[in-house]
Amino acid sequence: MIQHGNYHAACLKLIDKVNTSSPKEKNLRLLEQAFHTANQQDHDRISLLKASGEPDIWPEVFSLFSRMNERQVGVKALSESTKSAIGFIPMDLNKEIALARSKAKDYLFARANDLLKSNLKTDAREAVDILNELKIISPGYPGWNELMDRAIVQATNRVLVVFVNQSGVNIPFQVEQELMQFSPKELNEQFLQFDLVHQKGVVYDYQVEVVLQKINISPERVDRRRFIEKKEIQDGMQPVRDENGTIVLDSAGKVLEEPRFRMIEAIVNETFLSKDAQLLASVDFYSLPDDRLMQRSPVESGVSFNHRFAIVNGDLRAVSAATTAMMNSGPVPFPPDGNMIMEAAKQLNESLRARLKKEKALFGGEE
Repeated sequence: MIQHGNYHAACLKLIDKVNTSSPKEKNLRLLEQAFHTANQQDHDRISLLKASGEPDIWPEVFSLFSRMNERQVGVKALSESTKSAIGFIPMDLNKEIALARSKAKDYLFARANDLLKSNLKTDAREAVDILNELKIISPGYPGWNELMDRAIVQATNRVLVVFVNQSGVNIPFQVEQELMQFSPKELNEQFLQFDLVHQKGVVYDYQVEVVLQKINISPERVDRRRFIEKKEIQDGMQPVRDENGTIVLDSAGKVLEEPRFRMIEAIVNETFLSKDAQLLASVDFYSLPDDRLMQRSPVESGVSFNHRFAIVNGDLRAVSAATTAMMNSGPVPFPPDGNMIMEAAKQLNESLRARLKKEKALFGGEE
């Protein structure tokens, strides 16, 4: 640390090392070098800043005096022999620190206030940083809360998200609610806030329009087919015959037998019901107040109803497992259009939320 000129950090590290009953001579010499060099550098820098006469010097002056005091407090806690070994002479920094704090906090407050007069978001965000610095120096500074609230409002980009139905279909309000079912909190971040309802008195920087363009509902389709399933099964026993057709006997004169098989079949009448719903939409990003279209992103969702059932005539032992499942499912009614639109709206909502999160960089947010 000393070799790289980081005397303050080296000093704090060495204070811990020499805080023993028998500190190493090498560490004492290093602490002496780091402590006095750090003080001299900070003192020289403070003198240079004061000589400039500029009002913006005081936050740095306060920081330098605070750093000097931190080192001094650490060394003061060491043994008298250690302090004597490094040539420690205490300094009264209280008045200097108090003066620098007073001037620094007044400057920071005034600077933040001046920045907010420009009405620029970049200046307002700088003002927020300055006020956070002020809070560290002087918690409870008069007027801090009010100025910080004002700075955050000016620094924040406000985005209004609205729904627009251009499908030509009067959809139930529940569908719109499902499409817009997300919390602005999942999108908000520092200096970026979303609203789903226009807030009174708020001037919005951007508007996002969720535009429902088209609703496609297919006809209710019924497709039927008939097919036969066959299976060979065992049907009792029969005598074993040789190649001449003669019944074969065993050594005891008993007729030998073997399994007898026969083919069975079933006629399957399969019915396939299908119906589809599709929502086509776009997410349009506008810059306000000029109402300039920045980007248009298409989104869509779709749901399908598919159901198979079967009626079987014949020997049920011939049917496959898949056909058995169709027999057990039985006929069901087609879902109403409204139900399918609601399901499609749920899917579309997920796409909308993902798109808004992805495109937050358009509003100055993090992607």
